[in-house]
Amino acid sequence: MSVKIFFFAFALSLLLQGARIWQLPAMIDTTLWAGQAMYVEANDKPLFYILTANAHPGGTVVEGTILTHAVLGGSYKTSLKIFLVLAASIVVGCISVLCYRLRESHAWWILAVLTLSISPLYDNATPLSALEAVLAVLLFLLTWYLYEEKGSAHTRTLATWATIAGITVSTRADIGTVLVVSFTLFLLISRTVQLTTMLWVTLLALITFIVTDPYLWLLGLEHV
Repeated sequence: MSVKIFFFAFALSLLLQGARIWQLPAMIDTTLWAGQAMYVEANDKPLFYILTANAHPGGTVVEGTILTHAVLGGSYKTSLKIFLVLAASIVVGCISVLCYRLRESHAWWILAVLTLSISPLYDNATPLSALEAVLAVLLFLLTWYLYEEKGSAHTRTLATWATIAGITVSTRADIGTVLVVSFTLFLLISRTVQLTTMLWVTLLALITFIVTDPYLWLLGLEHV
């Protein structure tokens, strides 16, 4: 059932978000982030130097745009939009599955999919904020899922939480850091996860962050 829900939610989000994003005359900061992807791919350090680049890493968007451009070609702006719709739809699919698993007797996952797919807030969001919004919901639901698994949390679930945490921070360091620190403290204080376990979870989140933030590879400590 979870697989069917995922693909239904993914397809619906792909259709609705794709239609919304494509109809926008110009998504806020699309040119900026499409340019950042082009500069990173070309390893053009002066052009994405920290003084002129946006303060948020945006690593997921930059790397995703580069990958999409490499596979499909076309402009970087188009590649960014394609990646954004695909990535957000995958996250929405994961959210729908978690909603179903948390409360299988309710159909609230349908409301979650519709809310996250047709929200008018996307009209005024940057690519980073749009992706961060759904990542924040996913990380919250994973934290809730871990809490309800208290005492029997599976390694796979913890590894998924760590991976999403790292991606959330590399997308927007400000919002992501606040979310990850808050949820980490909650998991520790509620004794959902032991301190020794949280150490390797944190390490995995850090590794994910490094992998998904290309600025760290190219600027190193200067970027930090």
